[in-house]
Amino acid sequence: MKIMLAGFNVDCEALGAATQSTPVSQRDALTPETLSAAYARISRSPDAVDVLRCKARLDVAAARASNQKIVFEMGHKSIAEHAVFAFDLMGVSRLAIESIERSRLASYTEKSQRYQKITRDEVVLPLEFHSYQPLFWSLIDLQFEAYQQLLLELPKVRGAKPEEDARFVLPLAMSGQLGMTINARSLEHMIGRLRSHPLYEVRDVGERLQREAGVVAPSLIRYTDPTPLRMELRSVLLEQYPVEMRETESPEEYTIKCRGTESEEMVAAALLHEVSQDSFEHCFNFINRKTSEERLEFFKKILSLINVHDAVPRAFEMIDVIYELDVSASCFAQLKRHRMMTLLSQDYCVPLGYTVPPRIVESGKEYMYREVMDQTRRVYDTLVRDCPDAAQYVLTQAHKRRVIVKMNARELYAFSRLREDAHAQWEIRDLAKAMLEGARKVMPLTLLLACGKDVFDATKTALFGGHNADS
Repeated sequence: MKIMLAGFNVDCEALGAATQSTPVSQRDALTPETLSAAYARISRSPDAVDVLRCKARLDVAAARASNQKIVFEMGHKSIAEHAVFAFDLMGVSRLAIESIERSRLASYTEKSQRYQKITRDEVVLPLEFHSYQPLFWSLIDLQFEAYQQLLLELPKVRGAKPEEDARFVLPLAMSGQLGMTINARSLEHMIGRLRSHPLYEVRDVGERLQREAGVVAPSLIRYTDPTPLRMELRSVLLEQYPVEMRETESPEEYTIKCRGTESEEMVAAALLHEVSQDSFEHCFNFINRKTSEERLEFFKKILSLINVHDAVPRAFEMIDVIYELDVSASCFAQLKRHRMMTLLSQDYCVPLGYTVPPRIVESGKEYMYREVMDQTRRVYDTLVRDCPDAAQYVLTQAHKRRVIVKMNARELYAFSRLREDAHAQWEIRDLAKAMLEGARKVMPLTLLLACGKDVFDATKTALFGGHNADS
């Protein structure tokens, strides 16, 4: 056996310093493209992997030509996943960050307004608001005045740091920063999607990512131009959905709807199928013939083996629940981090209302808070006539959007452990509790052990009396 470290991400500044002493003839090899090209040849070349990497480094032009042929002409796009990039993104609005982080196959670490104080000079002025600057900045001043007052008043109320709830009055135009790690295949898809976005800022992010990555890996970042699907899908869908057929009643104040897509027997049958030589239908029928008490014992024996840091078996992905939720921008920022689920979101919508943190009510500042929300709505109503897409920038982190979430039982376990935990932000914690309550009506056996990390051991002991079902 021979196992070698082939490469790893390197800080560009450190790399730049190192290349000062590197002969010009060798500097082209400092690209992740050579890894993709070398690994692409594994399937058809008898050479050892480390030899293939050496050949790719010595002839970068040939490696790039190989990438173009194999990744794009032959369609083996997974080859591009061997090239990985890390990006610093700074001065990007919270609204634009949501568009960036819609790409699921990437890693993000974002500046938290829950823990850090924010200043007015961190606001992004959307290009679309050029003729509305006085109106925009007047609202920003009002929102920040409320933010500062809440920072002073909320410490008097028992609970978390004042920044956690004071930020609810801040606009989606607030800038943030994040570190992003992403492979070339996902990056190419992200750039194409961002460059087709209706907001100028988001399109600009796409252009900048294209320039930065294109210099290093031109053979892997190629097809990012706007396409009819990306540019016209929204308008085509709206054409098929006449105005007279849409809802006329005001949205409910709060919505959480949950329905299951399959029976719990699917999970049990999949578990048996994986360890047997029988057909899935035979395994399903075997489980289906059991009594409810026997099915309960079946799941208990499986779940009793699980510890707090274990992921539940992949068979738990066989059953889904679908939710329709109304969530604030603050809550959505937490929800979107669970990237293995399906998450489809509408624009932020003023008629859906906004969240009022309980601590703001307890602080006696609810009247001021609602005044800010009322003025925000008036400004939004003015902007939306001329800037229908960009008007969302002035809405606050308290304003809501409607989303559809499809989550399988395995992801529900991961979601519950993190978001029902006592360390979670209060709003996502309340949402997670409500979501799991709804899901348990659909899959009560499968989710027996779904809970926050902080109560996992106690929950397991209550269910099983110890470390396993027999103890």
